[in-house]
Amino acid sequence: MDNPKERSKSVSAKPTDLSANVSGEVSSQDAVADVTERFNKAYANFVQTHQDLLTNGHRGVEESYRTYAAAMQEVSNDSLKRYEESHHKFVTGAEDALGKDDAQKRIQDSYRIYMEEMQALAKDVQNRCTEAYDTCASSIQGGQENSQRQYLDAYRDYLRSLQQTWAGVNVNSVVDSLSNALFNPTKL
Repeated sequence: MDNPKERSKSVSAKPTDLSANVSGEVSSQDAVADVTERFNKAYANFVQTHQDLLTNGHRGVEESYRTYAAAMQEVSNDSLKRYEESHHKFVTGAEDALGKDDAQKRIQDSYRIYMEEMQALAKDVQNRCTEAYDTCASSIQGGQENSQRQYLDAYRDYLRSLQQTWAGVNVNSVVDSLSNALFNPTKL
């Protein structure tokens, strides 16, 4: 993709006087054709820039969601592993306690440790999920703000192109050409 700023500058290059050509004369048709070409080019560049911004915006959102999904998958895999380890320690501790004089206390201690680990795991999962979401939302919002700024810049450039084109127009030539086209179609 080329630079939208450079594209709009090529359209808004210094306007030429549309009232005369190399031989010193410009037909009103040539003047209108030149103005029309400039307007069409300015509009085409604006539309292309807009499409590029939309495409890049969609890519940014997709990348943010992919990153979010990967982070959530990592949280899921890690939490499952930690849960299985804690559960295994609890079961092993309870089995080891069987047949001991203080079996009830050992099982309760093992269960208490298991529950503490589960609470810590739940808190960690919540924090990591919140962080992943916040990162995703921040990335998307930043991309939207950047796209909005670029869109407004492109729109300003488009309007400047139109303004510069009109500044170089010999209004009488345009009116004469339109008048001939509307009222004397055979003279064209």
